[in-house]
Amino acid sequence: MSSENSIDKMALCHLNEELLSKTNLKWISQEAKEKRWKWISHVLKMKEGNHCIITLSLAPEKKSKVGRPRTAWHRTVEKES
Repeated sequence: MSSENSIDKMALCHLNEELLSKTNLKWISQEAKEKRWKWISHVLKMKEGNHCIITLSLAPEKKSKVGRPRTAWHRTVEKES
């Protein structure tokens, strides 16, 4: 049963790739990554006192909640670079 399941997943992945190539679209994760980098490029070109640049360097003052921490935007960018 597990080998049939893996074959189905492989076929589905191939079908997705084929569909994306025919429609000239990208995976949503790839699209999000590109937009994130375009935005950071835009922000870094702003003047020094702009609120966007100030926000990038802020560190939280409160103690974090119990449980798994939410992924912060800057951590995502650091991980991708």
